[in-house]
Amino acid sequence: MTKYATMNPLGSTSPYDLFDNAQNFDNAINSITAAIWQDRLGKARYTWHGIEEMAKAAIAAFGYITMDSFQAGATLTLPNQVLRDTSTGEYYRWDGVFPTGGKIVPAGSTPANSGGISIGAWLSVGDAVLRGQISAPDGAEKYPELQIARWRDEGDIRGWGARSSLPDNTSYIQAAINAVAEVIVPEGVWNYTQLAIPSNTRFHGVSETKSILRIKDGTDQVWHGLVSANAASVDARLATDANVDTLVGPYVTDIVISDLTIDCNSANRPKTYTDREQGTGIELHKVQRAVVERVTVKDAPQHCFNARAGTGSYEKGYDYVAKYPSSMVRFIDCKAYNQLYDDGITTHDSEYIWIDRCETWLTRNYENPSMPAVSNGIEVDDGSRYVWVTDCYSNGGFGGFQAKGHDNTPPAHHVWFRECVAENNHQAYIISAVNSPSTSFDSDYATVHHIYLDKCTAKNTYAFSNSAAFAAEAHYIQLYNCRSVVINDFQVIGKTVDMPNTSTNPFKTIFRNRAYNAHVQFNRLNLRAINDRGIDGQPLISFEANAQNIKFDGLDIDKFVRGSVLFSNAAGVNWDIKDVYLAEGTASYPVVELGGVGGGTLNAEKVLGSGFTAGYLLNGTKVNAVTRPEYSNRMLSGESVFQQVVGCIPATNVGTMVGQNIGHDHIVSIDGGASATRIGRIQTNINSGNVNDNTCVTRFGIAVREAGSATTVTALNVLSNSLSPAVDNKMQFGAPNLRATQVCATNGTVNTSDATRKRGLRNPTLAELAAFAMISRLPSVWQWIAKYEVEGDDARLHSGPTVQACIQIMEDHGLTWSDYSCFCYDEWDDAPATYVLQPATYDQDGNLVTDECLVIDTPAVSAGSVYSLRKDELLWWCLRAQVSQIDSMEKRIAKLEGQ
Repeated sequence: MTKYATMNPLGSTSPYDLFDNAQNFDNAINSITAAIWQDRLGKARYTWHGIEEMAKAAIAAFGYITMDSFQAGATLTLPNQVLRDTSTGEYYRWDGVFPTGGKIVPAGSTPANSGGISIGAWLSVGDAVLRGQISAPDGAEKYPELQIARWRDEGDIRGWGARSSLPDNTSYIQAAINAVAEVIVPEGVWNYTQLAIPSNTRFHGVSETKSILRIKDGTDQVWHGLVSANAASVDARLATDANVDTLVGPYVTDIVISDLTIDCNSANRPKTYTDREQGTGIELHKVQRAVVERVTVKDAPQHCFNARAGTGSYEKGYDYVAKYPSSMVRFIDCKAYNQLYDDGITTHDSEYIWIDRCETWLTRNYENPSMPAVSNGIEVDDGSRYVWVTDCYSNGGFGGFQAKGHDNTPPAHHVWFRECVAENNHQAYIISAVNSPSTSFDSDYATVHHIYLDKCTAKNTYAFSNSAAFAAEAHYIQLYNCRSVVINDFQVIGKTVDMPNTSTNPFKTIFRNRAYNAHVQFNRLNLRAINDRGIDGQPLISFEANAQNIKFDGLDIDKFVRGSVLFSNAAGVNWDIKDVYLAEGTASYPVVELGGVGGGTLNAEKVLGSGFTAGYLLNGTKVNAVTRPEYSNRMLSGESVFQQVVGCIPATNVGTMVGQNIGHDHIVSIDGGASATRIGRIQTNINSGNVNDNTCVTRFGIAVREAGSATTVTALNVLSNSLSPAVDNKMQFGAPNLRATQVCATNGTVNTSDATRKRGLRNPTLAELAAFAMISRLPSVWQWIAKYEVEGDDARLHSGPTVQACIQIMEDHGLTWSDYSCFCYDEWDDAPATYVLQPATYDQDGNLVTDECLVIDTPAVSAGSVYSLRKDELLWWCLRAQVSQIDSMEKRIAKLEGQ
């Protein structure tokens, strides 16, 4: 501010100029509002405040450097450094003077206590305050346009008009779904009817417990909660329609539904149509690459979660293949509660489905026993394949976990249940092709096949008094028309608590295997507290007619005294039973009771445990039946190890066993059993007598394959008084390169010398007599080199000429040595070693002693040759030569004596 404006030149000492200078300088330095001041010569200049603002603008244009935090403590040295307040998320810059060493903010500070919030102190550089005001309860009233814009920017359904206070938000939520790729359902209860989810959509809430979609009262039960957009017009009545594929649009792909609850509100919705299915909580109809995660569905009319194909196979034939299967679908950490009519989580005609860490709850089945129990936990249904159910839990359903198919509908196949728990169910695990045409065990469509249970548990399975199906019995596992089922490490924890029961009928809980079941393996079953769930006279595990190739490897039961553990009257079954332990049984029942007649095999080990008197009761003849007791791979102190091979027949037939064999066939299966060929056999043949008294005479035989034969031929027989070849004049004992060290016998060998079997009988020639006379004079005392290398001069002395010396003499006399059987020469090629897999061995406590490893079966052989003598024949030649010489000498002596 210039008052006098004398316009005197620079350097003026006029009091007027000094007054103007003092006033102008004061404004230039101390003003905090004016950016410009005018000097006494009339020129505009920047105040200090103006210069600061220019610097700040330049700094802002350059950008802020963010730092953490007031609460952690920091030191600011630059004007464009900003510090975050973690309690609000807001950033502040220091607007005051920077002391030497920078602006120090101690740990545990806030903007208020480390300088204050004002000009010259801390100033906010963000919009967190404004956002906080907009997000306040009255924010929408204060800033309605900004709030709606923000909601829409975030995908919040309120941006399109949804309000938790409205009776129906369907149009608003659907508008949000149609407008943006990511839709958020905020905290609250949101009433609606049905929503369609298109491709490339992420639809999620803030959490399962806070974001709740509720189907409004009065909505017909045929409508779904959420449905893939291609089937929005297809309510549940049309889902199984023969022409549904013409009503469903293209695949819906790449969708995510997460972090919310769908309350299907079935109790307040009318059931207008009774001829078809009702609505599902989440219906994925012809979808690919979908994830449903952390979603709860409760009180659904039909299913809580369902993945189905574009067309269904329902009642279209067991060999029908549905079109447009849903695939690559994952249900993760989901929960299903109290659906009315069917399944918590299910698949239909779909493939490559993962169900992980999910729960299904049907508490009403035991809370209200008067209600019919028809609903299930997790069901893989109608042609579904390649489905993995892992670490899931099912409580209270009629069926806990199922892989199945319906009448005239293809069953599921290639399904894995892993580490699942079924508790308080009527049927814990069901593997079933209902009423399939049971004409072939090998049919791909007539049986539910390739089903695997690994480390699963059935807990407190019990018979529902309100169940119309199997009202008097419940099942830990039910198999019905199954093929290729493997059950590993299955655990049953039987009666844990008493459950509601209004019936006076006796109830039982068992393993039931109905109709056709083939190639079923139970490996390592552990059953506890099951006795109280049974009833007297009823077996624990039963196989009905038409079973084939059933294996039990490891069955551990604490107590079962109600009946047999395993029972079957099926004929022609190939049983393989081992490692069965029943800690407490009863003398009233055998552990295993097999009553089928003929056509099958039994390969079994001794049953261990106590209380029972019979491990096995076998009423029918079992062809090639085999029973093995327990045995160890490693002999313990004082223990002899045997493997029993037992033919099982009724006592009335023991006199008819003459001529029959009991033993082992060694068979190679080709192409998975399409054909088989025998390569060896060991057997005991009953020659004569009665096997039940001391008149029985038996022969043990070994049979092998030989060139030119398509089957095995007996090569060696053992009787109580002889070891002989099975075929005369065919077998040799040993070989030139596979020799015995010595033969110990009471008498020498007996050689055939029957004139009727010989030709060309003659006397030796003079050349032969001369040659063998010289052979008899060859050096003949020697030691084995191999023995000498070990024993030195102590090696024993042997007698006899070498073949090479004999050959030289024969050739010197014009004789061909190889024409004479007393001389032998053999040679052989290289032969590699052969190996066998030696199994791991364990001590009597089950501890590993040696690992599984390869061991040499026959060692390698290097190519070589050897000369040999048949000494009995050589000695006869030499003896005859000497006799000839003696005869000559006697003639000469007689001639001399006669002179």
